[in-house]
Amino acid sequence: MQLKKLFAYFKGYVTLRVEGKFLEKFLNLALHQGIYFFDAKTLSPQVIELNVLLEDFWQLRHITKKVYCTIRVKSKHGLPFIWSNLKKRKMLLVGFICFIITLYLMSGFIWQVEIKSYDELYNISEDEIAEEVYKLGLKPGALKMKIDRHELEKKLAQNMELLSWVAIDFQGTKAIVKVVERVIPSPEQLEKNPAHVVAVKDGIIEEFLVMVGEPKVKVGDTVHQGQILISGLIYPQVAENPEEEQEEGNLGEPRKVKARGIVRASVWYQVNTSIKLHEVKTKRTGNYQKNIKLAVGNKIYLVKGQKNCIFANFETEKKERKFQFGDFTPPLKIIQTVYHEVEAEEKKISLDEAVKIATRKALRKIEDKLPQGAKILDHQVEVLDKNKDNIKVKVLVKSLEDITKTLSF
Repeated sequence: MQLKKLFAYFKGYVTLRVEGKFLEKFLNLALHQGIYFFDAKTLSPQVIELNVLLEDFWQLRHITKKVYCTIRVKSKHGLPFIWSNLKKRKMLLVGFICFIITLYLMSGFIWQVEIKSYDELYNISEDEIAEEVYKLGLKPGALKMKIDRHELEKKLAQNMELLSWVAIDFQGTKAIVKVVERVIPSPEQLEKNPAHVVAVKDGIIEEFLVMVGEPKVKVGDTVHQGQILISGLIYPQVAENPEEEQEEGNLGEPRKVKARGIVRASVWYQVNTSIKLHEVKTKRTGNYQKNIKLAVGNKIYLVKGQKNCIFANFETEKKERKFQFGDFTPPLKIIQTVYHEVEAEEKKISLDEAVKIATRKALRKIEDKLPQGAKILDHQVEVLDKNKDNIKVKVLVKSLEDITKTLSF
């Protein structure tokens, strides 16, 4: 029915009010001539309202003369009427088209630049960073497609030595410049509460930035839970030949610092879920039964309606109203119960649809597990088992997230 109504909207239809003594004959003649009408409503024994396609409207006028009925157009709907109104207001149509084109063109430019720092800035200000960003070409009015983000990140980091890390993201017409200030702490600060940066879960290193400490991994390495990523022990000497392994004890007395850095890794999650291919849902028929009861203490008295529900299958809605007089609440309340008749409706789900539902269900479960700031990069779906009743699906999700924690020693 919705598809037919959409078709009628494209072709145009009118809502008519028909009055007369021979309405049944009027409808029979209309159907005999192949006239399609819908959403007919009986307002009285001699008055009906109905919708009819615009192209069939003139045939109905001939039928009304045969059965001595009067017909009146109550309202008009659909694209032909909208187009007719627009043709009368050509400048409005031209203005709307120009607005859409302008909006599309404007979306290709940068109109806002935001500087965002993960930590508070001490030796450099956001205004100074913004000024340098503008000099490099990233400013309001810049064409987005002409901006090479990676090249801009490299130049900004080179030009501003106080920045240790730069990343640029586009969100619509806004450019977000994320920065980390290069902080050189004093020896006293470094040696206070020495700690390692360790992994809290398994993953593959995607982004790695050391602020303080000795790096123990690099981008592309697979790390495991508990593994040291940035060591808080800085040894005074390094092996002359990198291929030769040296014992840490032979490198001299290490300096103990509180390691700091940014480590983001791709982490895989797995969720197995199953979906039934035959789903039974209950649907209200529109029939209902209502009763009102009065509860006095532990006793309940029927005030209106029948005590028990007459439907075999039903859903219950219950409302209670209590009385209160100042601070006194008497043991008295009114209970209104509505029983809605329902019928079972079986819905068959195709294999493709079941896989999509299972995937969405698994993604929601994983999103609840993800730490703040993590984002999903990719997911893979594998059907483990299927039969006529249900399907079992394995979903692997790849996320990018911070996997670090500080471990004192």
